[in-house]
Amino acid sequence: MTATAGHGQGDAAGFAAVALPDQGLGLMVPLLPEVLDAGAAMIATAHAKAEASAAPDADAADILAGNAALAITTDPPQRAAAAACLGALARHLDSRALVAVVHRDGEVLDCTVERLDEAAEVRQRVAGLLSMAVRDVRPSVILDANRS
Repeated sequence: MTATAGHGQGDAAGFAAVALPDQGLGLMVPLLPEVLDAGAAMIATAHAKAEASAAPDADAADILAGNAALAITTDPPQRAAAAACLGALARHLDSRALVAVVHRDGEVLDCTVERLDEAAEVRQRVAGLLSMAVRDVRPSVILDANRS
């Protein structure tokens, strides 16, 4: 579902990423049509979950960002599920350059979605959040700043 580095990215409408700075994990995906389409059905579900949430400030973007974060922290990581969540988030916010920054405190996720002006900025922002070199932030690869 997601493109590998150097393959099929010419059709990408932009990039979306999730970063968990506290855990040193992240994922950046090209917003290819199949990534945007894969998450389309998730938007309505995220709206319903946000409305039913006990958290007063929960919204669909938080649900999608949190689900993307949870997908890359499972063992093994669920890259395709995370990509679909990021595609849904990009579609929901009508953004082609975004980074979902997620901090985890026990079972609580604090999600902030940063919309950027240019798709090229996504790689730089993720690198900064994860304290990685920009060249090491590759599309469709689970990023682990803790690996040597």
